[in-house]
Amino acid sequence: MKQFSRLCLSRFGVLSAMIALALTCRIASANTITETYTFPSFTGYVNLQSPVAGSSFPEFDPALGTLNSITLNDTATATFSGGGAKDANVADYTITLNFSEFEMVASKTGNGQATTDISNFTETAPGELAALTGSGSVATAISVVNHNGTPASISSTFGIESLTYNFTPAVTATAPEPSTLALLSTGLLCCLGFGRRRSSALGRPAMS
Repeated sequence: MKQFSRLCLSRFGVLSAMIALALTCRIASANTITETYTFPSFTGYVNLQSPVAGSSFPEFDPALGTLNSITLNDTATATFSGGGAKDANVADYTITLNFSEFEMVASKTGNGQATTDISNFTETAPGELAALTGSGSVATAISVVNHNGTPASISSTFGIESLTYNFTPAVTATAPEPSTLALLSTGLLCCLGFGRRRSSALGRPAMS
């Protein structure tokens, strides 16, 4: 019975020490920050529509950790008007975030509405990530081309757009709290006490 108690005490000491050591460090894990932005409604024409600025949002702060990828979500609704009933209308949207460009296309035969989106598109190219990293703001803009060059004009509306930074937080050591120090001390004392008792037992002569 005493041997079993000592074994439990030893294991408790080791476990307490391991928990206390783990609590003194911040373990890195994947994390995300989602930023939103908007584009104003506007009317495009037969040829290139000059870029229209949208709202801005913060760049990824490198002090937070390592940026691994971004995830993009955008939505546009194109209304074609003034063209022929059989015209193949194609609205080609170009989204600019700082120096990075992304495209989405809405198409429709004849006049009327068509929607398009970029849904959970993930970018990992180092150059694209670097363009969105820093201490400033990300400038946004959007332009549209009637890709097939039909006579239709394009009225455009947009939803709430979003970009998610997917990153690994920086690993930092933290000063242990008093409760953590107490747990660590308890574990070490249990281990030390068990070691002394075992040494004493091994040095004790056998009883005849």
